[in-house]
Amino acid sequence: MLGSGRGGTSLIASLLDAHPQLEIALEAHAQKHLVFSAQGPDEQELNRRLKNFIKACEKDAKQSHFPRWGNKITTEQLGFLEALAPPLTARKQIYAKLVQSKKIIFITRDGRSCIQSKMRRTQCDLNTAVNYWKHSVNYLAFLRAQADAQLFTLRFEDLLLQPEIELTKVCRFLDLDYHPQMLTGTASNRIHSDYRQGEINSEKVVLNAEALAIGQHISQELNYLGYTLTFGP
Repeated sequence: MLGSGRGGTSLIASLLDAHPQLEIALEAHAQKHLVFSAQGPDEQELNRRLKNFIKACEKDAKQSHFPRWGNKITTEQLGFLEALAPPLTARKQIYAKLVQSKKIIFITRDGRSCIQSKMRRTQCDLNTAVNYWKHSVNYLAFLRAQADAQLFTLRFEDLLLQPEIELTKVCRFLDLDYHPQMLTGTASNRIHSDYRQGEINSEKVVLNAEALAIGQHISQELNYLGYTLTFGP
């Protein structure tokens, strides 16, 4: 499961984790094996990190008490691996070893609200937050270009406004039946306490003036994802 940081990955992961046949880890092993700065180009290090990350995930999957196991990570975390080799070379290696044989759920979020949330949550500057989000869009475009990718995309805003419909689509992609108890995932004690809520908050689709102003920096990417300049409920 993939998406930009602050882009809805925790929400979709927590909802799917509430399915009786699924266990979804929340960035398990990412901090240990993916998220630390590169000391320069080093494809051997790239392969070592990937190998260790995959090994740890496979171990968790075998030990899970559920029929299906998955993990959610962000495109920012994969960006640390991409720094270890020329970007396209690294991305192809990551795809071949980590992603190619898996079903991928990719969630997108309107970059204006995603970038705004990123800045508030992490205290990063506008340029950094914009680049993170653009990298995520670029990563989605790469996945869409892979003929053998088992890829399902959904929008954060659609999930907020019509959760049952969107979750039914996701379940169909995973060859599962939709279960209403999935909606209880928003209050799961497995997610960070800051993210827990009694129900899905559809008000998050509304863009304030500050978020709308960010649109001038990302209009091309917004158009690619199908967002209009006046997106709202």
